[in-house]
Amino acid sequence: MVSQEVPNMECFVAIVTTHPLVLHVSLHNPLTVATSIYVPRSLKPLGAFMQVKVRDSKGAIVYETQLPKFAPKLEISHKASYVAIDPGYSYGVLLECETAQLPTGEYRVEVSYSNLQFRGFPGNFIGDQKCHSSITVTVE
Repeated sequence: MVSQEVPNMECFVAIVTTHPLVLHVSLHNPLTVATSIYVPRSLKPLGAFMQVKVRDSKGAIVYETQLPKFAPKLEISHKASYVAIDPGYSYGVLLECETAQLPTGEYRVEVSYSNLQFRGFPGNFIGDQKCHSSITVTVE
């Protein structure tokens, strides 16, 4: 499922494994967009650019990322700190959530992306980027 909060960017989520909970999250630039979009080259650590919440079938949060101690290793104003996503392409990352083993049941995994202080480089201001997606997973 895709929810678009900022024009020209979509967020896709896939469950890789449930024990441990590993997600593949991709930022996607739709074919309908005429230009590339730029995102930070590194989308880790988990909890910085990508936040995850896992809710049980009653809506209670059973896992939520916390904002880590985060000092970007990439210079926020350098072009080399960004990846260009051309129309029709995606850029993603595998994220391992440090959860206790989830009991059998159905869960809703919600993922949000924000570019934080990475607002572009000289000649290409990208501003505030956000997108959100959620997916249902059954743990057996």
